[in-house]
Amino acid sequence: MAWDYDIAFPTKLRRDVLLAQYRVQVRKHLEETVLAKYNGDIIGNVRFGDDFIHMRVRFEDADAVYIKAIKKELKAEASLKLLELSADAKNVYYGKFAFNRDTFISTRNPGDAAVDAWVNDHKKVS
Repeated sequence: MAWDYDIAFPTKLRRDVLLAQYRVQVRKHLEETVLAKYNGDIIGNVRFGDDFIHMRVRFEDADAVYIKAIKKELKAEASLKLLELSADAKNVYYGKFAFNRDTFISTRNPGDAAVDAWVNDHKKVS
């Protein structure tokens, strides 16, 4: 049985570092690393804000999926790729992780409005 998850995570201090020129490469990197490892797929488009990422992912083997571990890997890999691509992001975060600890995870297909509300409620989190 397949499971679908909505996952969203903001950048630290809500810095606008997810510029358009990096988004395709970050998405491709996430698909090639974390999602391939867990037999997962991105459903639809990944929504990038300047300071957050929102994606809907599907895992075919739900028994083998531990979503908290996967979200940590997604954030870590996205951060590493972003810091590799962007000198500005590397300077802002001193070569460390670019994403906040807080993560939105849902299995109920909440829609973009619910995710946007969560993202906007977490504007000042460091």
